[in-house]
Amino acid sequence: KAFLKQSCKFSTKRVQIHKLDNGIRHVEFCRPEKLNALDLSMFMEIVEAATQLRDDGSARCVILSGKGRAFCTGIDMKSILTPST
Repeated sequence: KAFLKQSCKFSTKRVQIHKLDNGIRHVEFCRPEKLNALDLSMFMEIVEAATQLRDDGSARCVILSGKGRAFCTGIDMKSILTPST
């Protein structure tokens, strides 16, 4: 039986949590233009998503995926090496 997306419990610009049937949560990285590379903002959103999942008493398992053609290519070196203004 296919698991159906019931609702998007948590969503930011780069990380979404979808509530599926039977206590399953689907966390999706949503930065396909950068192959879901991790920058500081995405790290902070992942921490927030983890907090939401920790506090979700009905969650039984978590599926991680990345939107687009890559799950995650690692750290976005360009964003880290670029000085902030």
